[in-house]
Amino acid sequence: MKVIFTKQAENDLEQIADFIALDNPIRALSFIKELEQKSLAIADMPKAFPIVSELPELNIRRRVYQNYSIFFCIEVEGIFIVRILNSTMNYTALFES
Repeated sequence: MKVIFTKQAENDLEQIADFIALDNPIRALSFIKELEQKSLAIADMPKAFPIVSELPELNIRRRVYQNYSIFFCIEVEGIFIVRILNSTMNYTALFES
């Protein structure tokens, strides 16, 4: 299946990179590549990742990588990466708005 990053997910990656770059610009680049690779690897077994129990009506799944959650949904057109957020955030409020 094709993996498609939404504009919001791309913005999330930029913000993550900017934050990490404040301390370590080189690590920021390598970490973003890791997040992108983990996102693309979801295509291998997308249903291996659980639906977010707090948001069952949205049919959003989550893959955790280090301190970040990669939120995605499976559609006919492909797998949409909808958000990439720090796992400590109150993400339910972001999806309910």
